[in-house]
Amino acid sequence: MNCTAVVLQPIFDGTTFLMLISNCVLFVFAASGNITMFLILNRNMRDKKRNSRILFLLYHMNIADLIVTFEYLPKEIIHTYTVGWYAGDLMCKLCKFFDIFGIYLSANILICMCFDRLFAVTCPLTTLKGLQRTKFMVATAWFVAILLSSPQLFIWIIASHPCDKSFTQCVSKDFVRAWDPRITLAYTFLTAIETYFVPLAVIILCYSFIFYRLRTTVKLHIDVQNFHQKVQVPARKQVSSNQYIDKMAKPRASAVHLDNLRRAKSKTLKMTFSIVLFFIVCWTPYYTAVMLYFFRINLSTGRIEGKAPIPKIVTRFLYLFATFNSSFNPYVYGYFSFDLRKELQALFSCGSSKSKQYRRDLTAERNRHVPLNSDPDKSIIFAQSAVY
Repeated sequence: MNCTAVVLQPIFDGTTFLMLISNCVLFVFAASGNITMFLILNRNMRDKKRNSRILFLLYHMNIADLIVTFEYLPKEIIHTYTVGWYAGDLMCKLCKFFDIFGIYLSANILICMCFDRLFAVTCPLTTLKGLQRTKFMVATAWFVAILLSSPQLFIWIIASHPCDKSFTQCVSKDFVRAWDPRITLAYTFLTAIETYFVPLAVIILCYSFIFYRLRTTVKLHIDVQNFHQKVQVPARKQVSSNQYIDKMAKPRASAVHLDNLRRAKSKTLKMTFSIVLFFIVCWTPYYTAVMLYFFRINLSTGRIEGKAPIPKIVTRFLYLFATFNSSFNPYVYGYFSFDLRKELQALFSCGSSKSKQYRRDLTAERNRHVPLNSDPDKSIIFAQSAVY
């Protein structure tokens, strides 16, 4: 190599500066949402009456998002500023491990949430064992995330520029021809399947069945209720001079539960739509670029033939946009799972004289509504019990 003709990338140019600013803005946005959500979830998890499977799942989803927020984004900010890698080989391996670990864990917890809602609808009478089942799924999600992230410890190494030994980068072994690039290609393909295609398929299949089951259950319950109203003659039996037992009270109570079921379905539908929407919007552009790379790769050599289909800087921005999914998650779950205004008031008034009043207001609010985090399975149990 003619080192006199080589010009190393400057520390700052327009594109690098834009990348740095984008990472900083995203970090502030993600940190604000994830820290606030963590405090709210942590406070609610300590309340045994509030501790539910959904809260448990959201708590671990939040941990995954915190890993992305406080490991990947700060690392990218520093690396973008320095251009070179000066943290050593161990940090190179650990950072690359946690880079993908947070993404794997988030995708796996999302799959757990889909299966949890599916079980809640298809097997509502087993909700008492639901927390143990959810804990097992989450433990499996952590194990799979650790297992699939482990190859990162062996793929990435420190390499010096051939014309400037002081300029080092954290690169994959195939970049310096230390091993067969087809190994890295296979792992990249596996990552794409596990973090994008599998969650997307599970989301579509699970929630399609969930909404079909809820729709048919509600319709059948309405038919049963109408049948009761037609064949049952209202009658009142006098108990005392001013007390009566209304035989039509049961159908009216059933209508209340039916209304709760509808609200739970509506809230689940909106939250699901938001999850699917942001998951697809954030990750599809990046994995579209990845697929374009795959189509240009010679499988016999594992390397791209000809010019790269997409500039590297564009791919970096697309991945940054993909991580926006972890940044926006707390805002989605917070909006649909909590009364955020009162939760924030209770959170930031902790220790003040108003704290108890805020907690009483929250309790009263939760008793009047059927939020997603309070197990709408009970409404589903009632509806299906009445039908079957």
